[in-house]
Amino acid sequence: MSSPSPIVILGEAEWPKPGLDAGCCPGLVSDYYEVRRGYHVVRRRGTATSYLVYSVSGFGFFRDSRDRAIQIGPGDLALVQARNYQEYGISPKSNHWAFHWVHFDAQPHWWPWMPLSRRLALEGLSVAHMVSPSAQQQLSRLFFLLHDERRRRQLWSTATALNLLERILILARTNTEGGGEPAVADSRISRVLHAIETAAPRAPSSAELSRIAGLSPSRLAHLFKEQTGISILAAVNRVRLSAAQSVLRDPSATLQDAAERCGFTTPYSFSNWYLKQTGLRPGEYQRRWASMLDQACKKHV
Repeated sequence: MSSPSPIVILGEAEWPKPGLDAGCCPGLVSDYYEVRRGYHVVRRRGTATSYLVYSVSGFGFFRDSRDRAIQIGPGDLALVQARNYQEYGISPKSNHWAFHWVHFDAQPHWWPWMPLSRRLALEGLSVAHMVSPSAQQQLSRLFFLLHDERRRRQLWSTATALNLLERILILARTNTEGGGEPAVADSRISRVLHAIETAAPRAPSSAELSRIAGLSPSRLAHLFKEQTGISILAAVNRVRLSAAQSVLRDPSATLQDAAERCGFTTPYSFSNWYLKQTGLRPGEYQRRWASMLDQACKKHV
């Protein structure tokens, strides 16, 4: 078993200056990078997706909006929660950095595995270290399979890619320092998560969730964000978004159908909400999904 590389909390240093914000596509996007000195990404508003990085060799860094930074190395994972400031790059002390990365929409049933096993003072960031060489190799293989599957256009590719990512998250929770314990250790928060998932399309009220948890609304909001890394509203929106997209993937579905499934009274309010969540109008998402299916079918004719 290899000795874990320490997560180094970085002090004052000559870090690269933030440049223009880099964009990021919504949904599931992943790849494997080998970068040299000068690689540096800043997204001040974060992304609508969560961002997971697995460092294979060399060293990288992550920094938050308060200018606090950490260095990660071989076997380390870093997870930035959705809509949090993102800044990362190759460490100034390293000549190269090789890493896997994936942007993804977290599924509601993944929340017990997010954040990772170690929370830091950095905003929206959690880290973990894969303990054994065999676990490190297994994780890297899963990432390469994920990259390959994501590029395919078969009808089942999205589901397979999500399954691989789920296995990555489980492995990251069960084979790391301090791993194995649930990220949401408070049973009160677990009950609230369950209530949010099962109440769809109707969003539970603040009073209902407070009663379920046995906490005041303000105390519940604080504990929920502390344990899950997201707000109650963000959790509700995740469940609604998953329901919306399951409807929109049906080419015969209307905006009214999707709006009703998500608990919206009008297609107009649903469309504006969907645009805010994903950067796309519902009709555009529906057209892209139909186009992807059409290409996959033609490929196998």
